[in-house]
Amino acid sequence: MMCTGIQIITKENTHYQSRTQEFDIELPYALAQLPRGYEATGYSHWNLKYSVMGVGGEKTPEMNFDSVVDGINEKGLSGQSLYFGDYNVYASKEKIAELGKTPVYAEEFVFWALGNSESVADLKEQINKVAIIDEGLFNPAMALPQHFMFFDTTGASVVVEPSIEGGFQVFDNPIGIMTNSPTFDWHLTNLRNYTAISEESSPNIQMGDLAVKSIGKGSGLREMPGDYTAPGRFIRAAYMKNLIGDFHEETAINTIFHMQSSFDIPRDMVKTDLGCQYNHYTVVYDLDKVEMHIRMYDDLNIQSMKLDAGVATGDKPVYKTLSRKQTYNYL
Repeated sequence: MMCTGIQIITKENTHYQSRTQEFDIELPYALAQLPRGYEATGYSHWNLKYSVMGVGGEKTPEMNFDSVVDGINEKGLSGQSLYFGDYNVYASKEKIAELGKTPVYAEEFVFWALGNSESVADLKEQINKVAIIDEGLFNPAMALPQHFMFFDTTGASVVVEPSIEGGFQVFDNPIGIMTNSPTFDWHLTNLRNYTAISEESSPNIQMGDLAVKSIGKGSGLREMPGDYTAPGRFIRAAYMKNLIGDFHEETAINTIFHMQSSFDIPRDMVKTDLGCQYNHYTVVYDLDKVEMHIRMYDDLNIQSMKLDAGVATGDKPVYKTLSRKQTYNYL
């Protein structure tokens, strides 16, 4: 599972969060908005304090739950769930009861956070009320290893990692980038291996009587990883964001989709025991306008949705089916 998350703040001080979603299991994605007061039916029942919109799945016999993989709430807090294999530490229901906390599935943590917190600062205050249980939402014997990234309209960004039994490590995120395992602090340390990356082409040099010319444009980027590993994608995303320069509101969404295209994995490139991992979708959230823009693997046209105030105060969720058939604009 090879997801890449990026936070962007423009020169006009507007805020965007994006992520790619790669997985080797097909899921019935839909755009979902759930109202305030709605009773969530995950591991523990709880009610949403804030309306939440994001990528989820309409209830089916196979997916009998309400949740979002990534999303935004009416206050402009946005979050995403990313795979965290080999580093997650979940707790038994007995341990969570001993700690006096509420158990939640890893797969519903983003939904819980967005439904109960209005900002990153508020989430930091709320987070010790819950712990992730060592049972899976889809399969009780298989809890998906996850860690999480959150952003808000103040520009704050945090990575939340359930790497403590019954608790979390919370890292302030100074660069607004996250991928997958290892832990976030490891990725920050690994940046030190790539400080020679530059937007400037390498210079020509003289070796004795031989004039050695640089390979040309882009040669300053030759140390940038091009693979699909989590460390490689972290470095690539961090340097892309750093080298692009100023982001402007008018072109932000377009620029972010171009950046995320670097992490778009075609089918059959990465094989697993379950099949293949590929880019199911790329989504961009506008935190100030409370909007989302999504591009599916099978339909590269951007599909958009805005949080509806009527739904936010209603009594039932609203689901929007996503197009998965490519259309073409013939001229």
